Amino acid sequence: MNGERPAFEPQSSDTMVPAPKGNAAQIGAWKRLVLVFTNPTEVFTDIARKPTWVACLVLTTVLAMGASFAVIPHIDYEATIRNRMARSEHKISDQQMNRIMKNAGKFAYIQPVASVVVVPLIMLIIAAFYFLALKLAGSEATYLHTFSAFLHASWPAGFTKGVLTILLVQRFGKLPAQQLKNVVRSNVGAFLPAGAPHWLHTIGQTFDVFNAWTFVLLILGMSAVGHVSRRKAAVAVSALWILFIIVRVVFALVLHH
Repeated sequence: MNGERPAFEPQSSDTMVPAPKGNAAQIGAWKRLVLVFTNPTEVFTDIARKPTWVACLVLTTVLAMGASFAVIPHIDYEATIRNRMARSEHKISDQQMNRIMKNAGKFAYIQPVASVVVVPLIMLIIAAFYFLALKLAGSEATYLHTFSAFLHASWPAGFTKGVLTILLVQRFGKLPAQQLKNVVRSNVGAFLPAGAPHWLHTIGQTFDVFNAWTFVLLILGMSAVGHVSRRKAAVAVSALWILFIIVRVVFALVLHH
């Protein structure tokens, strides 16, 4: 033996992911959106060669708008507002309720339309955090590569949950918005009792089957485009998710105190 690793010996999770050869994409932008369901590693390796983002971002935005339009007709605004007030120390009169209800009807469809701006903006901001995390992990990845990997890692779970929401919400009549969030009962929060603290519901909602799917794809994606080990990518992604959960819980405690 000359000290070389046998060809059959598995690589450590700390092994640096090599940069793919060439800078020409081998998979089209639209094909990536399909292949990422079945062979994400190949897609992220191709993104490392040349990132794409327009197709994925457009479809993500359209899907978010479609899900919002599908849910809005089923929202019981009065019950939604009363549920929120019950969780806080603030009380409102019947006159104030009537005024809120009147405005709620007028502005109900602002959210889906605003998705055209809000969804891309949120994606850009979140991707910036992953970009910074990769930099701290010693990566030389560009923001565009990180943005592309983040979009494609979020797409499979986002698409599946969005379509399920659009289909399943049709079974319901009018419900408080808090209950409509759990149309797809894929997270722990959906099974907690209604009287459980809001912060506990917030934590429960993060433990979601679709979040777990996205979590795994993010590790694969950040490792590929950042040319870092999957262990380092896992640490970076985990740190951001923990930070995200803490921020959500703090907001839940503050807003519902």
